Amino acid sequence: MIDTIDDEYFDEYDDENDELLNSDSDQCFFFLCGGVHYAIDALSVNEIIEYQNITKVPLLNSYILGITNIRGSIIGVVDLLDRFENIKASIDKKTALVVVNTVYDNKIYNIALLVDEIYEVDGLDKNSITSVPTFGTKIKQSFIKSMARYNEKEIYLLNINEILDISQLSQLNLDSNIYDDDSIYTREVKKRKITVFDEDEEYDEDEIDINQLPSTSSSDINQYLIFEGPNNQYYAKNVSKIEELTVVNDLTIQKNFDENIISGTANIRGEMLTLVNFDKWLGFKEIDETIYKELIIVNMGEHKFGLMVRSTEYIVSIDSLDMSKSSDADSKSTFIANIELNGKDILCTIVDSDKILMDVFQSVKDKSEIDFDNIEKIDFEKNILFADDSGLIRNNVKKMANKLGIKYDVFENGQLLYDALLKSDVDSIGLIVTDLEMPIMDGKKLISKIRKDAKYNDISIIVYTNMSNNILKKELLDLGASKVINKLNIKSLSESIMEFTK
Repeated sequence: MIDTIDDEYFDEYDDENDELLNSDSDQCFFFLCGGVHYAIDALSVNEIIEYQNITKVPLLNSYILGITNIRGSIIGVVDLLDRFENIKASIDKKTALVVVNTVYDNKIYNIALLVDEIYEVDGLDKNSITSVPTFGTKIKQSFIKSMARYNEKEIYLLNINEILDISQLSQLNLDSNIYDDDSIYTREVKKRKITVFDEDEEYDEDEIDINQLPSTSSSDINQYLIFEGPNNQYYAKNVSKIEELTVVNDLTIQKNFDENIISGTANIRGEMLTLVNFDKWLGFKEIDETIYKELIIVNMGEHKFGLMVRSTEYIVSIDSLDMSKSSDADSKSTFIANIELNGKDILCTIVDSDKILMDVFQSVKDKSEIDFDNIEKIDFEKNILFADDSGLIRNNVKKMANKLGIKYDVFENGQLLYDALLKSDVDSIGLIVTDLEMPIMDGKKLISKIRKDAKYNDISIIVYTNMSNNILKKELLDLGASKVINKLNIKSLSESIMEFTK
């Protein structure tokens, strides 16, 4: 019987997981959530793990925290306290993720519940079980199958299928997450419309599947949200940098009437965010802001802002091989790709997220200049190879390299760097620094190709990106990266270069 949880509990829980899977149907799994004792059928529990990184994805209900990678499967995570009481759960050393089965439309799905603490696994005296009272329950009555007394405590026996009703969680089917004896979890990103509502109308009919939303929690670094810009042009932003998508009409905005790219400020979930007008950032001046329906909340590590756009379209997978360099005259995009939209092939521009960030936040520019001023020369004779698709970043890298007094070559994508590496004397290369999101060959493919050749084993590889989370960072390190650091942090980059060139 498990009364409390300690630091060693999760390490030893594999045996307990096996016990749960083999338990009889009379056993219940007890846990705490918001200080209340709950129980579910033990047979519905697949696995229990300690809290780990959860990747946020756009367009989810507030109680759906996002998705996480559990033993190679991407699982949706529900904050049970938020589902019950509209209160966000606090995370501490006792917080656990409980992977359960839920049935919808005669199919079984796996979803993880965020709970405060694992309590125990035990049977219940059937004489202690009572019906649900007609009023006075702490949570929605349909969530409760029955009540019981256990160890002098009042227990809510939960209806897990009702709580995790797939139609309520995502208003979609989850066919990509079917659990049966012959299937494994697969996540195929399909081209699906996003449904957004305002107070007066629903202006789109299709929806996007929660489990088909991309993330960086596994190998997906080339997933993009497509949105409309001026003159019927379409643009794309990497989903790893998108935290949420919300409706402009739902926001109270403190307007900025200056003629610049900042539309104003809004309080979004208790956080004051700067709102950037995408069209104005592109250079369009005369704009009727009533045409902007949606706000893309962008999170790039240390900085978060809202990007006001006309409408969003699809989330699609764009392989780096399908991306081409955009015009040298276009400083606000990095590359373009051909995608299918409403049955037609169109060109889509992938915007330079780093350029947006630098244009919005003066503090980023100011810090960069201070960091440049503090860089001192180092004594290093070997050549350093850099790869980044952003012209802004390449210029910053060149400036930093000159301040360090090092020899360097800078490339627009991983393929160009790899080609140069193959032509170089291996002893002449001292370090490789690469971005992740690049055309032709992205950073992950570059690292993989380099690490397949043993003669390059002694060359350290730094990943310089604003896409990283804990899961992706671990994957990159396992792939052969030496270090992963945040982009636009010149101090961190220069210090990391000095670390690997000693």
